[in-house]
Order: sequence, then C-alpha cells, then structure tokens
Amino acid sequence: MTNKKNTFLLLFSGSIGFVLTILFLDFKNIGFTNTDWINSYDLKSDFLALKFFLDDKWRFPIGFNPNYGDIPNSIVFSGAVPIFSFISKIFKDYLPYNFHFFQVWILICFTLQFFFSFKIIYFFTRDYKFSALSAIFFTLSPILIYRMNVHLSLGAHWLILASFFLDLDKKKGFLFYKKTFLIVLSSLVHFYFTIILIIMQIFFSFFDYLKNKNFRFFIIENFSI
Repeated sequence: MTNKKNTFLLLFSGSIGFVLTILFLDFKNIGFTNTDWINSYDLKSDFLALKFFLDDKWRFPIGFNPNYGDIPNSIVFSGAVPIFSFISKIFKDYLPYNFHFFQVWILICFTLQFFFSFKIIYFFTRDYKFSALSAIFFTLSPILIYRMNVHLSLGAHWLILASFFLDLDKKKGFLFYKKTFLIVLSSLVHFYFTIILIIMQIFFSFFDYLKNKNFRFFIIENFSI
C-alpha cells in the first residue's frame, strides 16, 4: 500500500473505531470525566489506581504507586495502560477532577484492531472489500469485546496483529527495529502482550533460521530483543 492509501485506511479505521466506541459505551458516556459506565470491579480498580498515581508526585522507579493498596505497587501492574498513565501525569496539573483516558484507549483499540486486521487480509487477497469485511469480524471479536469490559489494557489485541503483519511484510525493511519498538511498546501496555510478542518473535525467527541456517544471526537477534 502507498502512504496515501495507508493514511486513508487509518482515517477509515478511526471512523469505524469511533462508531464502535459509541456503541460500546453509549454516547452519553463519552467524556474524560464520566465514570458512570465504570461499574465492574476490575474497571473500578484500574480507575482508582490511575487516581492515586495522578494525585501522587513522580517517584522512582517511574510508575511507582505506593499509596494504592497496603503493598507497595506500580501502575504497570494495573490495567490503567501505563503509557497513557505516564502521559496523563505529565499534564496532571491541567486535568479536570476524575479525569481518565479510558474511552480514548477503547477508541484506539477498535481503530488499530480494524487497521492491522485489514492489512493482514489485504496482504493475502489484494481485495479491498473482502479485507474490510474480514476486518469487521476481527474488530467485533467476542474475546476483544469481553476483555475491554473487564481489563482495558488487555484490549490491545492489535499488538499481536501488528506483530503478525510485520512478519508477513518483511520486504519493507527495518524489521528488527520495528519488532523491538513493538515489544517495548507492549511493555508499556501490559506485560502479557510482551511475553506473547517475545514468544512470537522467537517462533518466527526460528523458521527463518531453518530457511537461512544462520545460527549466529538467530542468537544475536533474539538476545538483543
């Protein structure tokens, strides 16, 4: 795909993501301070973890959240999407009371789920209509919907799809750096995804080794990541 087509696809994916976010939350719940829809135990726990983190000063290690719970804790062990928690804390003095970014995260998950699933299907079919229809099935995955109802950070299934697409589209170059960036990014979302992506990396690189018989590159690549 050309850059122009990729941009259009991202905008189209964002439109799909926006519609699904409204359907998922209800339009009345779209807002940075609306907490009426945060009603499950896990979502409340994530919201409280974010509140304590934002109300506290910066500590080392970054993410340390000692005021939340009896045991010294960290924002990375909650479902409050660490990378967004860090960004929010930078601007905490300008944020409204009861601020949260959860609806933005849901929008991102729906958008990128559609985007990367479309890219994967299009890679094999070169058919825009079929790829769009297939991507909708990916985006409406019951597992994805269920996860975002319980553990928001685990809604980032698009990280796994992105990893699959990188291994398909190897001709684009800079594959090692893109994979490394994706794995680092996953560690700022949820460590489950980090473990999954590392296992995928070893798995796919092993098949490359069987083709190229370059054991030295196989070891260096995986240990570097």
